[in-house]
Amino acid sequence: MQTFNLERGERVFVLSDGVHAASARVDDMFGTRALMTALRGTRLQPATEAVGSVMRGLHDYLGDVDLADDAVIVCLDWQGTPEEVEAAHEA
Repeated sequence: MQTFNLERGERVFVLSDGVHAASARVDDMFGTRALMTALRGTRLQPATEAVGSVMRGLHDYLGDVDLADDAVIVCLDWQGTPEEVEAAHEA
């Protein structure tokens, strides 16, 4: 288990290794640089759209090549504790 603190409004992506390791060629993985570019492109999107955008980036990268492994992406936008959310609505 990994523990970390989030501030209200921060976003977390959870990805399977199949996303990072997806490869269109033997020597070329989707990798960190392409993944970070895809993730940064979702900054202004709601979480529900962000997953689709990253998956489209992955599929664009792969072209006609099928995934060799699973590719799971979960995106969560932290809105705060119930108390923080209530206080924000009252403000």
